[in-house]
Amino acid sequence: MKSETIEKVSGSVAGAVFILSCYPLDMRKTIYQTGEVPNLIITRSNPLTLFKGALFPTLFGAAGGFVFYSSMENSRRFVARLKGKTNLNFSDSLLAGGITGFVYGLYSSFAESVKVSMQVNRGEFTNSLQFFKFKVREKGLAWFFRGLAPTVIVEVVASSVFLATYYHLCEFYFRKGGIDDFIAGGLSGMAAWNAMILFDTMKSQVLSKNELLSLKNQIEILREISRNQLMKSYFPGLLRSALANSTSMWSYQLLSTYLLKYHLKK
Repeated sequence: MKSETIEKVSGSVAGAVFILSCYPLDMRKTIYQTGEVPNLIITRSNPLTLFKGALFPTLFGAAGGFVFYSSMENSRRFVARLKGKTNLNFSDSLLAGGITGFVYGLYSSFAESVKVSMQVNRGEFTNSLQFFKFKVREKGLAWFFRGLAPTVIVEVVASSVFLATYYHLCEFYFRKGGIDDFIAGGLSGMAAWNAMILFDTMKSQVLSKNELLSLKNQIEILREISRNQLMKSYFPGLLRSALANSTSMWSYQLLSTYLLKYHLKK
């Protein structure tokens, strides 16, 4: 099994883990950011409501993990060749993370549109496929990319901070492998959340609208985000980012190590 194949398989699993491990927290974060009342969702009798709209993002997230982790490894190799070095410093990892985030943001814009819309709607649609078919007929495919700009911005900021922090922690404070990956991933996820919270709130508000907004209107949304909205979503988002990134990075490194050992034994 080639190293690229190991990266793709491990990344796909990690992408699905990323979505499922924190979906209820992600829903609560989104509801706070868009000004809805979370208790209408959280207190419903059916606990599966907490995972409303999760199927499509999970399937898309598995493919997204393939895109993210493959881009991460390729970006780090690209920056290493560009700088003529084998070990990347913090600023090099920021650059590699930014490239990774840009690629992943282009990919994930569609899935984010479906996910956020399903999270904030109040029972109009029973599943993501039903929602997708209705919106294609009503709005067309372009509607699903209405949040492209904020999604790319969020991913560039988050990925650059996350990957730079993660590799810095692994180099100086932790060792890659086992529980260290879990801790380093969680701490890096928290750092990423603090860097992206403003843009992530903008993204959620843009995607919660049932219309295409001009770039000017999206910037206006960014300007009007209140301190109260940021504070309400801060801790759910912080916990969500820590949990999602710790479990996904841990599962990625664990599965990569296992597959590599299995390959070497053959």
